[in-house]
Amino acid sequence: MKFLNFNPMKSIVTACLIFVLALSSACSNSSDNFIVGQETVSITAVDAPDTLIIGQRLVFKVSYNVPTTCHDFLRVNFSIEGKETTISIVTTIKEGNCNNLTNASQIVDVEAAPNEAGIFTFKFFTGFDSQGNPTFIVKEYDVAPRPI
Repeated sequence: MKFLNFNPMKSIVTACLIFVLALSSACSNSSDNFIVGQETVSITAVDAPDTLIIGQRLVFKVSYNVPTTCHDFLRVNFSIEGKETTISIVTTIKEGNCNNLTNASQIVDVEAAPNEAGIFTFKFFTGFDSQGNPTFIVKEYDVAPRPI
């Protein structure tokens, strides 16, 4: 009488499958924070050089406030119209127990490299005024040709 038909290959595959299932169960965590949205946050300060030359890389050190512990940096948004560039910072918002933060400033580098001479304006979004109009920190550069 034969009770078991032992097949070593099936046993190895079954053992591997059980191991993978156990590992994936151990890694799942019901307290994972999922992204529930995005938010444009206020830029609070911009540190930049005083002059700019054609083709020269300009690095702005942009400070922005993170409103809660559930906000994380996502990206820098650029809106370019001619020689005017509007810049804003976008964060993700994660679900979870969020704590409000005050003066929780982060810094990100924002780069620009104009390729022609002229007046260039960089507007950094700081929020909205009491009438709901957007407000900005404005940096203006008279971009000079590269010296010969």
